[in-house]
Amino acid sequence: MHSGQIGGSSPQNGGSPLRGLLGLVVFGLVIYLAFTVFAWLYKMLWYAVPVALGAVAILDHKLLLSIFRRIGNVVGRNPIAGLIVGAIFCLSLPFVAPILVIVALVRRNLKRKMSEQSDQMNSMFEMFQQQASGKGREPREIEIDYEELPADPPEGKDFV
Repeated sequence: MHSGQIGGSSPQNGGSPLRGLLGLVVFGLVIYLAFTVFAWLYKMLWYAVPVALGAVAILDHKLLLSIFRRIGNVVGRNPIAGLIVGAIFCLSLPFVAPILVIVALVRRNLKRKMSEQSDQMNSMFEMFQQQASGKGREPREIEIDYEELPADPPEGKDFV
């Protein structure tokens, strides 16, 4: 195995001269399959882009507006960089659109939870204000029949 050839014996020792090429062929085949699958996935996701952008527009339209505003700001500062950023955004849209749907769902749920917590805090604050101003429940008088209470504590027990 000191012949200097990677992956097998040399033809002088009885090995095949094509054995070294087998690894390259397998590597090329794997790369070809990976690109084929990626191209198919990219093409299929383009069909989902209108649905995803529509869902984002319904769930949280401010998210789309902020993305386009950021791209517009980049175009305003440097037109060439803005065109590059816009092109990258358009090319990556099939992979970005599902992520935008997830972000819109998370933002919507966070807004809902924050409003519920805010409503809860406001109701607690109103209740506190009513109690502090005396407008809440009227204090109840406790009727105790003092004649039924024991006169003195029992002997031998300390109540400290």
